[in-house]
Amino acid sequence: MATKTDALGDVFELLDKLSGVDAAAVANATTADMANKIHAIEPASELINPMIGDFVDGITLSTPTGNVSFEALFDAYADREPIMLFGPTGAGKTTVAQALVDKFNAGLYAHNRKALAENTKRIKAGVTEVDKLVPYRNDLHKFIKSQGHDSYTSEELIGGPGFKFDDNGNRHVVERLGQGIEAAVYGHTLLSDEWEASPSGVLARAHGLFDMKIRRMEFFIDGLGNRTYVKHPEFRYMFTGNTRGLGEDDIQYNHAQPQSRAFIDRMGYMVEVGYMTPDAENSLISKREPGIPRSVLKKMIEACNNVRKQYVAGTIDLPVSTRSIEAWCREIKRAVKRSVKGTWTDSEYWSQFVVPAAGSTVLMKAGNSDAQKAAARELAWR
Repeated sequence: MATKTDALGDVFELLDKLSGVDAAAVANATTADMANKIHAIEPASELINPMIGDFVDGITLSTPTGNVSFEALFDAYADREPIMLFGPTGAGKTTVAQALVDKFNAGLYAHNRKALAENTKRIKAGVTEVDKLVPYRNDLHKFIKSQGHDSYTSEELIGGPGFKFDDNGNRHVVERLGQGIEAAVYGHTLLSDEWEASPSGVLARAHGLFDMKIRRMEFFIDGLGNRTYVKHPEFRYMFTGNTRGLGEDDIQYNHAQPQSRAFIDRMGYMVEVGYMTPDAENSLISKREPGIPRSVLKKMIEACNNVRKQYVAGTIDLPVSTRSIEAWCREIKRAVKRSVKGTWTDSEYWSQFVVPAAGSTVLMKAGNSDAQKAAARELAWR
């Protein structure tokens, strides 16, 4: 059972900050004083707000038999189904993965927001005792991200020996948990990002970690011998990458390595993540980066989608993510701010601000000059 200190977490320090203040002083405090007292009881931001606060359903999720809803994907995640999300660079795979974890934590966020509102009300009414505040929950289901790369080792995933010095300066060998074992033992979600860039033997060695039917895992750790770990019942894992690890040979995915069929067979739910629909992306970017004329933004997204189609087809080496379009918008706004104030038609705005801003924020990400020229042709005013 959690202690009072565990339950209150960051707000326990309120004893020191408010215990010497009488109710009348609190009730008659200045606005600044009151703001400081309320700030003292706020939990950490991650205990109130999801990481993906403006996630929208515009990201396309699909299989060979049709589209998949985010709710259906979440049902699989909640059931601890091993999930693989694959698709082009910048489509939103990591965003989808984080949104699943956020949705899983939705009840915790809602509780803490209500608790903060209630505690704020009580502080304003003169409450100064910690025992009279609503406890916050701090049992956040965490998102542990493991980044795949061509020299990835099983030690990063499973763990290995570490060193610790005692008070006398003597060095001792201790156990250091890898990211996968940490997530499994403590009941968090492991995200293996760009997993297909890792050598297949690394994942093959960790089959026990990725088999949900196996509760107890045993691994040999150099310097420590055989170690046994027990999976927490809330442990989940997801894989995100450009390919399914089946040896796809598209030139833009030359980092991908063929993976073991036995490992891929452990995936219980596989979906392809596609770029957001134009309407959804337009709505999202308008909210994140306001100030770009809607008619201009619509044409920017149309141009980017034309480039994306060529990228997916393998004819142009330039991925265009939503974050690239956001950077493009920010540079446009900076250019407008630097200019002499005036009014412009859409075509004048396009030639004077949109096209120049694309050079440093979008076109420079092309793999070669031919790709830059092909993408630049899509920026012609139509």
